[in-house]
Amino acid sequence: MLVIFFGVMVGVGLYCRKHSTDVNGFVLGGRSVGPWLTAFAYGTFYFSTVIFIGYVLTLWYKFVIRSNTVGNSFLAVYAEDFMAGFQYKEDADYEPS
Repeated sequence: MLVIFFGVMVGVGLYCRKHSTDVNGFVLGGRSVGPWLTAFAYGTFYFSTVIFIGYVLTLWYKFVIRSNTVGNSFLAVYAEDFMAGFQYKEDADYEPS
């Protein structure tokens, strides 16, 4: 199955190579993509970035901040926003070195 997938990807690459004459045509589709596809591409890029940043933030909190706090703490992540709460001020002022 993996060989078939890579075969199809190589076929798509060769097809696109024949129909793209320059980098502008390859990256931007010759500027003929249209507003709907551009909006969907932006949306998928934005949300995948938000998910990645939220994941990294959660790991950082879990392994760096949580392991160095004395009291209770929490981290709430929604999209690219987050809120952290600490029981003690000293935990909130902690700066990893």
